[in-house]
Amino acid sequence: MYWKAEHMLDQLVNRAIPIFEVLHPGCVSVFCFDQSTNHNAMAEDALIATRINLSSGGGQPKMHNGWYINEREEVCIQSMVFPINHSVAKLRGQPKGIKQVLGERNLWPAKRVHLTCKQCSGKHEMIHKG
Repeated sequence: MYWKAEHMLDQLVNRAIPIFEVLHPGCVSVFCFDQSTNHNAMAEDALIATRINLSSGGGQPKMHNGWYINEREEVCIQSMVFPINHSVAKLRGQPKGIKQVLGERNLWPAKRVHLTCKQCSGKHEMIHKG
């Protein structure tokens, strides 16, 4: 089992703070966490682009709703999950992929999308050959 943010929070709230309050009544404690993997802790449904697949469905997590400002400068709430009454049965309740999310925002490019940088991929091969 891995040590996760939930474990750290549980230990802080249910052990460290109560012990501090018994040992130092009426005092205020300051807990500092540095160089911790918990700095990157996010909610399971946090909107993190690197967790989104290109296509919808699959093993990606279901994320909470997002929002954006459209071309008319209106704030639009965007569900990151297809509705349960979606016209395509296999997508009902499934998480949206980045192509779907950007398409709904009118941001998906009309031209072909390059998923690999041609300039960078050559450097990667040179590094591993040398």
